Amino acid sequence: MRSKKSSGSSARAAKPQPSTAKDFRRSLASRLRSVAINVSLAAASVVVILLIAEAALRLYGPGGPRRYFVVRGGGADAIVETARYEPTPRLPIRMVPVTFPLKKPSGGLRIFCFGGSTVYGYPFGPKGTFPNLLQALLRAALPGRPVEVINAGFTGGDSARELALMKETVPFSPDIFIVYSGHNEFLRYDYPQEYDHVFGFNRSAAVPMGLRCEAFFNNNSLLWRWARGTAPIRNLFQASEKRRYGYSGGRSGKLPQDLLDAIYASYEANLEEMISLSKEKGVPIIFCTQVCNLRSVQPLFAPLPPELNTKQRESIRQARNRAAEQLASQRPDLALQTIEEARRIVPRDAYLAFLAGSALLKLGQIDRAKVELQSAVENDGLRHRAPARVNEIVRRVATRPGALLCDVQRTFETNSPNEIVGGEWILDHVHPNLEGLVLIAQELARTLEQAKLAPPGASAAATPEQLQQAVALTTEEWRKGICRLALSAAGRGNNGQAAGLFIQAAGRFDPGEPHAQAEQTYLRGLAELVRGQNAQARQTLLESQRLDPEYFNALNAQYAQLQVTRFLGERR
Repeated sequence: MRSKKSSGSSARAAKPQPSTAKDFRRSLASRLRSVAINVSLAAASVVVILLIAEAALRLYGPGGPRRYFVVRGGGADAIVETARYEPTPRLPIRMVPVTFPLKKPSGGLRIFCFGGSTVYGYPFGPKGTFPNLLQALLRAALPGRPVEVINAGFTGGDSARELALMKETVPFSPDIFIVYSGHNEFLRYDYPQEYDHVFGFNRSAAVPMGLRCEAFFNNNSLLWRWARGTAPIRNLFQASEKRRYGYSGGRSGKLPQDLLDAIYASYEANLEEMISLSKEKGVPIIFCTQVCNLRSVQPLFAPLPPELNTKQRESIRQARNRAAEQLASQRPDLALQTIEEARRIVPRDAYLAFLAGSALLKLGQIDRAKVELQSAVENDGLRHRAPARVNEIVRRVATRPGALLCDVQRTFETNSPNEIVGGEWILDHVHPNLEGLVLIAQELARTLEQAKLAPPGASAAATPEQLQQAVALTTEEWRKGICRLALSAAGRGNNGQAAGLFIQAAGRFDPGEPHAQAEQTYLRGLAELVRGQNAQARQTLLESQRLDPEYFNALNAQYAQLQVTRFLGERR
């Protein structure tokens, strides 16, 4: 045994070693080749896996959404109800809580309305919706006939998920489909880590390579969404964006043209597929054009281009402020001069376009004003108002056999000063006030009349006052809805709009409503706070605290986003 071990040791000792530089180089080159081959194989494996995943996603999609409608019970007592969703940090994706019998009543008229937050009822909640108003109109026009206008809207709704939802409703005996959709096609790009969204490009649309894998991992992986939502990872991505673009946020405003074209193509393909489904099932379908606030709302996000140097950036900021001040002091001609000078540096700035449109309105140059205000929408860093191309697609698709057009945009324009929609109908950037919701319901009823799907006079079967009573929205519910919009505006940095909404809310209380004086004072203090009037805000908020200390603490919790407690605790 000893001799064998000794022999083995001698053999190992006798193994040739690289004793020269040439041998060493040869050995090192061999090892490097081996490492390179292994790395190449690993990289090739990753590429192959990604290609297989991309092919699978393009062929089968990234998985359908969970069911939106759930059948409960059986037999004659079976009912259908909307699924409940847990809210995400920023975008609470949920449907209107609707329940209806699985079997349609004999002789009944059952209409399904699809869309995003405007259909859902933001900001007033499920009661303040145009489907409710349309139902009231049709019930008044069709006495004795069971009429159900079922609200299938959900916050953040986009055409892909609405198509999936429409397919679910087919077994529930629909008579008419109504689609009000187009504002949310870009939403997933601005909140990728928080948007509870099953990515939904239509398979027939030409999508840039790599997009579906990226979208799947960005939006559908729970682990990825959780990681993007944690502060360290979120901060890392924001810092990376800031280095790359000069600012963070507003991804939809930075999308390349090929991706924009793919989004529009997918949107149109989704609407086309809705038509195919409705024709197959013999259900008429109505597409609504989208309406947004052009006149009263500045761009939601208007960052400066990253290629500007420090001096140029400061120059544009000063020009924006100066033009806004000139407008406020009723000098629109000077404001236009300031804007034109700034446009030599940034020709397509959304905020400058908004200011130019506002100045031209004051000067009575209506056609030019419309062009500028629409340009502010088209170049907005957050595409949360449907660009003009969306309504072009809606109008084109609505000419197909079996489809109908309800031109909501045109109706709002006709009823607006200079045919430019503003705050008289739209509370924020896209969500109508109660009067605007009535206008949508009446135009839909008119469309149904023209298509002989409703009796003549259906659009006037109830007065606007009767319709608002049918919604049964209390003053408190209205006020809470306005305050939701104010918080949203403040979160986007639109402090002027937020302050105006808080002032609106402060003016609406019922006689004898509990805590009214303390809450009115508090809301006025919030308006001053978001305007930057700190000394006045401190005084007003402390007065609210003096009036009702316990309720003041409850309000601080309700409006925690504005950090009132921290503000009052800071040194004066």
